[in-house]
Amino acid sequence: MSTPEPLPPYSEVVLGTAPWCLEAGKVFHDKTADKVFEMFFRGGGGFWEIDSLAWVGAPAFRYYIRPVIRYCLTLGHVHDPQDGETEDPDSIDAVAGILSYG
Repeated sequence: MSTPEPLPPYSEVVLGTAPWCLEAGKVFHDKTADKVFEMFFRGGGGFWEIDSLAWVGAPAFRYYIRPVIRYCLTLGHVHDPQDGETEDPDSIDAVAGILSYG
């Protein structure tokens, strides 16, 4: 059994004092990958929360993009809406937008 990857430190999640940086801290800081996945899967996250990934440091991005992509891969495969979101095209657009930066 492998050791869980440590959470990114606050300094890697919040890179400044701009509102969008602070929002990224509210969304991601001190959350495990499983908690982030669960937040999106249960409808507590969406386009703006995923867009916050654009404002985190590289180590935090690498940590948090995985549960976000995992969430996106579940879309359309959930048959019971009580079990989670079934469609969320805005979140897919947010991920695509972030990955196209650069």
